Amino acid sequence: MRDKLALIFSAIFGLLIGGILAFAAPAGSFFMSWLAYGLLSALTCAVLALAWRDLGGGRSLAWMILLAFGLRIAAGAALQAALPQYGNASEPERNGYLFYDAYARDQAAWDLARSDQPLAAAFSGDYTDQDQYGGLLAISAAVYRLLSPDARRPLLTVLLGAFGYTLGLPFLATAIRKRWWNFAALVAGWIYALYPQSILLGASQMREPFLMGAIALATWAVVVFTEKKWVSIGALAGCLAWMGLVNSRIAIAAGGVLLVWLALEQLKNLPVRLRRWSWLILLLAGAVVAVGSWEWLSGSGTWDIQLLQVGSGMVDKRLGELPMALRLPFVIAYGVAQPVLPAAVADVTVPLRQAISILWAVGWYALAPLLVFGLFIVWRAQPETDQRVLVWLALSAMLWTFISAARGGGDQWDNPRYRTLFLPWMALLAGWAWQWARERHNPWLWRTYAVALIFMAAFMLWYLGRYAHWFGGLYFWYVVAGVVLLSAAILVGGWWRDRSLTRHREKL
Repeated sequence: MRDKLALIFSAIFGLLIGGILAFAAPAGSFFMSWLAYGLLSALTCAVLALAWRDLGGGRSLAWMILLAFGLRIAAGAALQAALPQYGNASEPERNGYLFYDAYARDQAAWDLARSDQPLAAAFSGDYTDQDQYGGLLAISAAVYRLLSPDARRPLLTVLLGAFGYTLGLPFLATAIRKRWWNFAALVAGWIYALYPQSILLGASQMREPFLMGAIALATWAVVVFTEKKWVSIGALAGCLAWMGLVNSRIAIAAGGVLLVWLALEQLKNLPVRLRRWSWLILLLAGAVVAVGSWEWLSGSGTWDIQLLQVGSGMVDKRLGELPMALRLPFVIAYGVAQPVLPAAVADVTVPLRQAISILWAVGWYALAPLLVFGLFIVWRAQPETDQRVLVWLALSAMLWTFISAARGGGDQWDNPRYRTLFLPWMALLAGWAWQWARERHNPWLWRTYAVALIFMAAFMLWYLGRYAHWFGGLYFWYVVAGVVLLSAAILVGGWWRDRSLTRHREKL
């Protein structure tokens, strides 16, 4: 009876969402819009309700799912309405799209849906410029043909993306709760649900929401492998096939992380002597990833150095002051820092764009210190199986962040978008690290945030000097030196204090 009530409530809620979207984004007749949005919303809400029920339920998880789904749909509708009036002068934004990729792919999907071509044409060379993989283009075209043949309704794809992303949430939270701790699952779930960049990607017709949802679901499949072997294998195969359809490169990268994780999990069933070889698996896997990534990383980094020099006078000047060997590391460091919060605040531009940049930056600068802290303390995780898995995930997230920084250079849109693809594992690591620090009252987490605050304060002064001409303009490398010295003072001072307290306790 409860299941029936949940499904009925989900259907009613979905039809309500459909009516709101039909009113907020009119296209064609209101009835056809309501029918298209309502049917898709009712179906997705029902599936989310069943996933919530089967994965433990609970009030916190219900709120996470509701907000994760609702915020992405609401943001998608708001952006479609606001961008033509308050965005910049680019063609995508004049048509209500935040990203050029989304605009080009959605236009191609609408053209394909209205043509006599089969949907398989999305994978042909005719549409390579709009979607080099073809999967999302084919899905969007299928939705237009089935639900919206009379008018182009871009929010249908947003609905699907919001659903695909949100569906991964109960699986990710359940996996972390089952494998580690409740508090870690709660933190990771809220990060996954509310991370600003994931909301804006989920509010757009982009691949990332579909990919992140699949990675989250695949994480659950790895965790339950021992007790639900065939279900796990089926889920992993389905997730990897889905990711391959949407973006084969991401499927290969994510698949590699998942398969090594699965191998590390199974080592606990081996004799103790053989478990020692598990670190060799990590070393070999890391070496394979590093070697396989280096040519791509260095080649793209060289290209991005050229793009940065052309597109940014500031970066061109800084690079000109560095020896050639340090230029790629500088580009990667600059890319990791993007979007730079002080720059987003100080650089006055189109208000809507500036608000989006600030949101993206706030999310990254809130999450990054947790990831840095986690990277250092996963080596102290116990038992040994946890240590192996967490070290692997931390190193994978770090390497992916560096690859994204090199691929996207200093770009404030593409580079952070690439990085966000591994958000499920970043959220997992952040939740675990926060729980670890919380249980042990470890001060290094807050010291890491203090270093981040020093970085932001120093570069806020530098950017205000650059844009608002405060202080007559501060010399860049002096600011860098100041950040390094103050950060070193906090770290060394913290280490000395902890050492002194330990000696004092030993004397007592």
